[in-house]
Amino acid sequence: MTDNFDLPYSLVDGDLFHTDSKGNRKRVCHRGGRIALSYDAEDGILHHHGENNDVVHWFDETRKRLVRSESTLDLAAALKLVSMPLVEECIREVNRCIGVTGSVMGIEKRLSVLYGLGPAGAAAFSEAGPNHDSVWNPMGPTTA
Repeated sequence: MTDNFDLPYSLVDGDLFHTDSKGNRKRVCHRGGRIALSYDAEDGILHHHGENNDVVHWFDETRKRLVRSESTLDLAAALKLVSMPLVEECIREVNRCIGVTGSVMGIEKRLSVLYGLGPAGAAAFSEAGPNHDSVWNPMGPTTA
Protein backbone atom coordinates (compact mmCIF):
# COMPACT_ATOMS: atom_id res chain seq x y z
CA MET A 1 0.00 0.00 0.00
CA THR A 2 1.47 3.31 -0.99
CA ASP A 3 -0.15 6.69 -0.43
CA ASN A 4 -3.65 5.24 -0.05
CA PHE A 5 -5.02 7.48 2.68
CA ASP A 6 -8.72 6.71 2.33
CA LEU A 7 -8.23 3.94 4.92
CA PRO A 8 -7.08 4.54 8.50
CA TYR A 9 -3.68 2.85 8.10
CA SER A 10 -1.30 2.87 5.16
CA LEU A 11 2.32 2.03 4.48
CA VAL A 12 4.54 4.63 2.85
CA ASP A 13 8.10 3.51 2.17
CA GLY A 14 7.74 0.93 4.96
CA ASP A 15 6.53 3.42 7.59
CA LEU A 16 3.02 3.11 9.04
CA PHE A 17 0.74 6.14 8.86
CA HIS A 18 -2.71 6.73 10.35
CA THR A 19 -5.17 9.10 8.70
CA ASP A 20 -8.03 10.32 10.91
CA SER A 21 -11.57 11.12 9.78
CA LYS A 22 -10.58 14.75 9.11
CA GLY A 23 -7.78 13.71 6.76
CA ASN A 24 -4.95 14.45 9.19
CA ARG A 25 -2.06 12.06 8.62
CA LYS A 26 0.38 10.99 11.34
CA ARG A 27 3.30 8.56 11.32
CA VAL A 28 2.53 5.76 13.77
CA CYS A 29 5.75 3.77 13.50
CA HIS A 30 8.80 3.33 11.34
CA ARG A 31 9.85 0.50 9.05
CA GLY A 32 10.47 -2.66 11.02
CA GLY A 33 7.85 -1.83 13.66
CA ARG A 34 4.67 -3.73 14.34
CA ILE A 35 0.97 -2.98 14.36
CA ALA A 36 -1.41 -4.53 16.86
CA LEU A 37 -5.05 -4.70 17.79
CA SER A 38 -7.02 -5.79 20.81
CA TYR A 39 -10.54 -7.14 20.68
CA ASP A 40 -13.21 -9.05 22.56
CA ALA A 41 -13.20 -12.66 21.37
CA GLU A 42 -16.79 -13.22 22.49
CA ASP A 43 -18.52 -10.47 20.54
CA GLY A 44 -15.93 -9.29 18.00
CA ILE A 45 -15.72 -5.73 19.30
CA LEU A 46 -12.45 -4.06 18.31
CA HIS A 47 -11.23 -2.12 21.34
CA HIS A 48 -7.83 -0.70 20.45
CA HIS A 49 -5.46 -0.62 17.47
CA GLY A 50 -2.21 1.06 16.49
CA GLU A 51 1.50 0.85 17.13
CA ASN A 52 2.35 -2.40 18.90
CA ASN A 53 3.84 -0.98 22.12
CA ASP A 54 0.89 1.39 22.61
CA VAL A 55 -1.65 -1.39 22.14
CA VAL A 56 0.28 -3.80 24.39
CA HIS A 57 0.37 -1.12 27.11
CA TRP A 58 -3.39 -0.50 26.75
CA PHE A 59 -4.05 -4.26 26.78
CA ASP A 60 -1.97 -4.88 29.92
CA GLU A 61 -3.49 -1.97 31.82
CA THR A 62 -7.03 -2.88 30.82
CA ARG A 63 -6.59 -6.51 31.83
CA LYS A 64 -5.09 -5.47 35.18
CA ARG A 65 -8.19 -3.37 35.89
CA LEU A 66 -10.57 -6.11 34.75
CA VAL A 67 -9.03 -8.90 36.84
CA ARG A 68 -9.36 -6.84 40.03
CA SER A 69 -13.04 -7.65 40.27
CA GLU A 70 -14.66 -11.06 40.11
CA SER A 71 -17.53 -9.53 38.14
CA THR A 72 -15.20 -8.59 35.24
CA LEU A 73 -12.99 -11.70 35.09
CA ASP A 74 -14.90 -12.98 32.04
CA LEU A 75 -14.26 -9.67 30.26
CA ALA A 76 -10.55 -9.99 30.97
CA ALA A 77 -10.52 -13.57 29.67
CA ALA A 78 -12.25 -12.53 26.44
CA LEU A 79 -9.78 -9.73 25.69
CA LYS A 80 -7.32 -10.75 22.95
CA LEU A 81 -4.19 -9.14 21.50
CA VAL A 82 -2.85 -9.71 18.00
CA SER A 83 0.47 -8.22 16.92
CA MET A 84 1.57 -8.18 13.28
CA PRO A 85 4.51 -7.04 11.16
CA LEU A 86 4.22 -3.99 8.93
CA VAL A 87 3.36 -5.73 5.69
CA GLU A 88 0.56 -4.89 3.27
CA GLU A 89 -1.54 -7.98 4.04
CA CYS A 90 -1.56 -7.20 7.76
CA ILE A 91 -2.38 -3.52 7.23
CA ARG A 92 -5.28 -4.54 4.98
CA GLU A 93 -6.56 -6.88 7.69
CA VAL A 94 -6.37 -4.17 10.36
CA ASN A 95 -8.19 -1.70 8.09
CA ARG A 96 -10.82 -4.34 7.40
CA CYS A 97 -11.29 -4.93 11.14
CA ILE A 98 -11.74 -1.19 11.69
CA GLY A 99 -14.16 -0.79 8.81
CA VAL A 100 -16.35 -3.87 9.27
CA THR A 101 -17.84 -4.60 12.69
CA GLY A 102 -17.03 -8.11 13.87
CA SER A 103 -14.48 -8.85 11.14
CA VAL A 104 -11.74 -9.11 13.74
CA MET A 105 -13.10 -12.55 14.59
CA GLY A 106 -10.80 -15.12 12.99
CA ILE A 107 -8.01 -12.66 12.16
CA GLU A 108 -5.32 -15.05 13.38
CA LYS A 109 -6.58 -17.81 11.09
CA ARG A 110 -6.78 -15.45 8.11
CA LEU A 111 -3.24 -14.21 8.70
CA SER A 112 -1.97 -17.76 9.08
CA VAL A 113 -3.49 -18.65 5.71
CA LEU A 114 -2.13 -15.46 4.08
CA TYR A 115 1.39 -16.34 5.08
CA GLY A 116 1.07 -20.02 4.19
CA LEU A 117 2.41 -21.02 7.57
CA GLY A 118 0.50 -24.24 7.81
CA PRO A 119 -3.04 -25.04 8.79
CA ALA A 120 -5.19 -22.06 9.67
CA GLY A 121 -4.95 -21.31 13.36
CA ALA A 122 -2.11 -23.75 13.94
CA ALA A 123 -0.84 -23.41 17.48
CA ALA A 124 2.75 -23.21 16.26
CA PHE A 125 2.02 -19.74 14.93
CA SER A 126 0.54 -18.22 18.07
CA GLU A 127 2.34 -17.39 21.24
CA ALA A 128 0.69 -17.26 24.62
CA GLY A 129 1.99 -15.18 27.47
CA PRO A 130 0.80 -14.43 30.98
CA ASN A 131 -1.00 -11.25 29.92
CA HIS A 132 -1.31 -11.78 26.19
CA ASP A 133 -3.75 -14.43 25.09
CA SER A 134 -2.75 -14.34 21.45
CA VAL A 135 0.20 -12.64 19.86
CA TRP A 136 0.50 -13.64 16.24
CA ASN A 137 4.06 -14.03 15.08
CA PRO A 138 4.70 -14.96 11.42
CA MET A 139 8.12 -16.29 12.37
CA GLY A 140 6.61 -18.94 14.65
CA PRO A 141 7.14 -19.28 18.39
CA THR A 142 10.10 -17.61 20.01
CA THR A 143 12.33 -19.28 22.54
CA ALA A 144 13.73 -17.69 25.64
